[in-house]
Amino acid sequence: MSIIQTISPVRWQRAGQFEVSDAQAIADKMAAGRLAASTWGRMPIKVRAQTLLPLSQLLMDNLNSICELIGLCTGKVRTEALQGEIYPLLYLLNYYQKHAKQILRYQGVPTSPFAFPGATAGIARRPYGVVAVISPWNYPFQLSVAPILTALFAGNAVI
Repeated sequence: MSIIQTISPVRWQRAGQFEVSDAQAIADKMAAGRLAASTWGRMPIKVRAQTLLPLSQLLMDNLNSICELIGLCTGKVRTEALQGEIYPLLYLLNYYQKHAKQILRYQGVPTSPFAFPGATAGIARRPYGVVAVISPWNYPFQLSVAPILTALFAGNAVI
């Protein structure tokens, strides 16, 4: 079994270690994701939003430990972790709580009455199913959690 070790740029010590997933572990996670997506994607957006609502409070309750971990992993000071990583996520959560239903609703699209008389068209947003999030390292928390939130609000499962 292969292990990836992370080194803190602040202390130059091992910050953590992670097992490398083999093909079977990835297939198992995808199967679990598909099962979750089949339930999650059928939930009304209002229910998904209510389910994700406690995340804001969870972030606030764990603010110090999250900022400390971000600092350990990136060398960022607390202010930078707050402004660049945590605050954007709190804003995004609040924005999606208020606007996700409108963003994801069916939207009619104009058609040409001359080329297509009586025709209608529209955009219906539907979940993909399972979404993988691969994020860069420069804002590791925010650039991981933000696309996860986007995918979850849209009705997808995430690995």
